[in-house]
Amino acid sequence: MVEHALSRDLYSSLDAVVELFATKAIPRIGWVDRQMTSEKQVVESVASHVYGAMLLVDLLSERLTPKLDPKETTQIIRILLYHDIAEAYIGDYRPTDGETKSKEIPAMHRIAALATYQHLPGLAASFSQFQRFETGADRCASLARDFDKLDAVFQALVYANHFPTLDNRRQFVTGNKERISDPTLREIADEIWRRIEKMPLKATAAC
Repeated sequence: MVEHALSRDLYSSLDAVVELFATKAIPRIGWVDRQMTSEKQVVESVASHVYGAMLLVDLLSERLTPKLDPKETTQIIRILLYHDIAEAYIGDYRPTDGETKSKEIPAMHRIAALATYQHLPGLAASFSQFQRFETGADRCASLARDFDKLDAVFQALVYANHFPTLDNRRQFVTGNKERISDPTLREIADEIWRRIEKMPLKATAAC
């Protein structure tokens, strides 16, 4: 009965893809809260964040000790690809928003089910990849979490002049970089922070 319902013409694999594409337009709530928008600047989306984290994996994999082999790099990229995909259905949320967080696992079950009923086999492992990210239980999963935080630090560099206050900027950057476990990635985050720390806020740039 479930298979019939999901396979009918009214809902196809095309519809499923379009639903998942919602992450391309969902703004990251932390940046919205900090009003990182203007006429010339569009706030980072969930999908933009995912792309940034995956790009960092490919760019920095050989700098780690021990170096990542191609299979490990692919694993980390796949973990990151699916770690926020549930937000296509539940939206982005603040760390303190437990109510929305509780909807993430049911959303991931829905996404994984699309692999069976909508001929999207790549989604079959989406739930397991999501769980690996959540637990950080192995090296690839732990590094995926590190790259997720490093992407946030890099994005803070992009937005460095637009934080509401210097203290808010410091709290955001240090809060993310201190959650990075890998020594090499932590050093990169520290280097970014040293650059950010010297940058004035837009409101005080003329002072």
